[in-house]
Amino acid sequence: MGLFSVTCPHNSPLLVSRPATLSFYMVRKMAIQLGWEEQLISELLSLKGYFVETNIGIPISMKGGLREADVVAVRVRDNEIIIRHIEIGTLSRKFEYILPPVIDKFRPDSIQFIKNYVLERLSISQEPKWDYSCEYVYTYVADKNEGPMREELGKKDISFTSFDDMIVEDIPRAFEEWKKGRIGSKAVGDKDWTKIQLPRKYRMLCLLDLVFWKTNEIK
Repeated sequence: MGLFSVTCPHNSPLLVSRPATLSFYMVRKMAIQLGWEEQLISELLSLKGYFVETNIGIPISMKGGLREADVVAVRVRDNEIIIRHIEIGTLSRKFEYILPPVIDKFRPDSIQFIKNYVLERLSISQEPKWDYSCEYVYTYVADKNEGPMREELGKKDISFTSFDDMIVEDIPRAFEEWKKGRIGSKAVGDKDWTKIQLPRKYRMLCLLDLVFWKTNEIK
């Protein structure tokens, strides 16, 4: 069982700017301290319609050893397989020490292993068209390193995103898109989209939905 469960209330209109309340920072601190970033990102991508796996073991060499892909999200569209390969971490050291390990997480052999893994999982024998994106989500990086990291990783086609920005920008937009997409269904009918609850299997997203709702309630 999880450490907690949340029953979502009816939702007020979602925030599109950073909620400057203690609740936001409590949720962020809790997520980082308990290592829930992967779970939160996995739930978000699942809500968006991706098949998601976490901590996929990738062989390092023939002699043994594994590295892990934190989050791999897959969606099939026509004859194309869309993969979002996401790594998550804290970058507290000097620039010259943090750049190489981040790039190394998206090595060509790791990418090829993940592609082969996905083909096997989907029972696809023919080589499809790929849309493969490499994304690094950081929970912390020094201000002086943020720009240089984004620039250097961009040269390798690796996006560089803040965990905070994902919480306050990407997640509320995903909530609104998912809820509005339920309007007109048999289960929802023509209910006000702000009152639609997320599936309870998304425990962390339900918690954030509660935080956003409470923040709007206070305002």
